[in-house]
Amino acid sequence: MTIWPSTKSQWIHVYKARKLIATAHPTTHGFLFHLDWNTEPNLIEAATEVGDNPVLNDPEWRSVSHDLNMRLRRRWFGRAGGPARLPNALVGKLSKVVKDAVDLTGNLAVARDAILSFTLGDLREGVAFPADGAAPAGKIVISDPDSYFIWFFSEFGMLAMDLGIDASMWAELLPATLHGGLYYSHRFPRKRSLTSYSLPPLQLEPAKRAVVDQLFVQLSSAAAGDHGKLLRLCMKEVATSFQ
Repeated sequence: MTIWPSTKSQWIHVYKARKLIATAHPTTHGFLFHLDWNTEPNLIEAATEVGDNPVLNDPEWRSVSHDLNMRLRRRWFGRAGGPARLPNALVGKLSKVVKDAVDLTGNLAVARDAILSFTLGDLREGVAFPADGAAPAGKIVISDPDSYFIWFFSEFGMLAMDLGIDASMWAELLPATLHGGLYYSHRFPRKRSLTSYSLPPLQLEPAKRAVVDQLFVQLSSAAAGDHGKLLRLCMKEVATSFQ
């Protein structure tokens, strides 16, 4: 049964299991796990409980996610831009999380491949956790996107570049995060509202991947090097509405 853990001890179990998987596969699962345990609220809490030190705390991540959601919404409606609402120091902290994850892979090319494999569903695994009192045992899917937050990655990268934070890194990663967003969205049988995207049912078949690759080339050409325009084109291509 694929469900999310519902207790702190279950999340700690998942955290420890994922840490073992990450250690065995540093360039793929290790990369993704480092991003997750520093941004996903339940994993932030689990990491803190076992004595690890997440870069962000829960209120900081919620502030970041709220701001990125607003930025993404403005971009959807063609009103992107405006001053950054997040403190530069907080943007720098989150960008460091990504930089440290990239370091686990060895170089940016491997990190880009990890992002694409992630969004294709090639890294998907299940982690079982035991029952805890009235909370039933279950299995959580890991290393697979499960919401429209996949687009936050690109929106944050552009914000960091605008502020001059790890700009060269983000210039290298953004094509993969944008391309990956299309991969993820095309794993669903039909378009839906952007915020209703969830855990995909399937991996992307090779033939469909080739179609998405060609689509990304076309959209990139239309955007003419403008990452923000490309993000909007990608979202409009896969979604019927923002909400």
